[in-house]
Amino acid sequence: MKILFILNLDFGLPGPSIHILEDIMEGLLRDSNELTVITKDLGKGENHCPPNLARLKKLNIIPVKARFEKGNWLKRFYFDAKYAIECSKLYKKMCPDTVFLQSCNTAYFHVKYLKKYLKTRIIFNVQDIFPYNAKFAGNLPASGISFPILGSMQRYAYRRVDEIITISEDMACLLRNDNIRNTPVSVIHNWGYQDTCEVIEDSRNLFLQNYSFGADVLRVVYAGNIGMVQNVELIIKAAIKLKNEEKIKFYFIGDGSNSRHLQETAKEENLTNVYFYPMQDENMAPYIYSMADVNMIPLSKGIIRTALPSKTAACLSSCRCVVGCIEKDSELGSLLNETDGCYVVSNEDENELVQTLLKLSQMPLRQEHTARESAMSVFSKGNNVKKYVDKLERHV
Repeated sequence: MKILFILNLDFGLPGPSIHILEDIMEGLLRDSNELTVITKDLGKGENHCPPNLARLKKLNIIPVKARFEKGNWLKRFYFDAKYAIECSKLYKKMCPDTVFLQSCNTAYFHVKYLKKYLKTRIIFNVQDIFPYNAKFAGNLPASGISFPILGSMQRYAYRRVDEIITISEDMACLLRNDNIRNTPVSVIHNWGYQDTCEVIEDSRNLFLQNYSFGADVLRVVYAGNIGMVQNVELIIKAAIKLKNEEKIKFYFIGDGSNSRHLQETAKEENLTNVYFYPMQDENMAPYIYSMADVNMIPLSKGIIRTALPSKTAACLSSCRCVVGCIEKDSELGSLLNETDGCYVVSNEDENELVQTLLKLSQMPLRQEHTARESAMSVFSKGNNVKKYVDKLERHV
């Protein structure tokens, strides 16, 4: 069977969804399907085919020139729309049995041209819900015409695809209530890099071979994109109130639109308990989460209804403590509350986070929390890859 993947990323650059897409494609290829994959070429290199897929047959990667705007969402939308139009020029020569469209802000253009040139079924994988995510993050004004116009365009795509696959029940609920008519919505959770809990000791931790971290302090770690959606500023506020606690140190590993502001804040407040490190290669993620005492998952208010951090599974599999700064009545909030070594605090109150970290600082360092079978089953790579393969093959 021939399946067309339309992706909104460049495999040569790090990203939270890359290993998810690679695993889905590998599952389909091993099931004797033929894949054509359209990806962005952002001019950062020539590595457009993931190394672990290069050895597999029946895979055709087509890079399309594109631009990426990091800070300005309007410019980013414009260039992503141009990318969708460039992709459409390839459709006339194709005859896929089904299409997998990766989550994007410009689904209107992709779906419009797919319906025009290809008479096939479309599966839309929604990893975050635009424009709600932009609105909740403060990137779109609460009033004005931008949100209703962009919402209407995105809804056009939702109504014309054959199925939506999203990654949490909270997101599925928002989609079903967004007047998408009769389009079915399924939930398949994202997964980490392994299906079992595994402790990586400091002595064999590859990340710690490159960087020196305090051995006798509580390591509070945030790793990933540092933007407005992630609400990393809440952790900085907690660090300010804990700057005299010598046993608690904060480590930020990543980059993003809000990174410079946080570093300036740390400098202005003379925070000697806060450290910043550059974004790391994806294969370092298990080592980063394992060297932490506390892995932080903060989100701005409302964002948990529009997205679920893909690092959740990897944090759980590290066997270290996890603190989610999210709505307590959300699906993730309920799951963390029921899981060994996990805590949920308000994403609007740094004092609750401060009290939780003080409590954890009184416990033994490098604690292992391995009783996570129930939570890990939700984010199972093996089970969830099979669900994607079955769904795509069923739509042929």
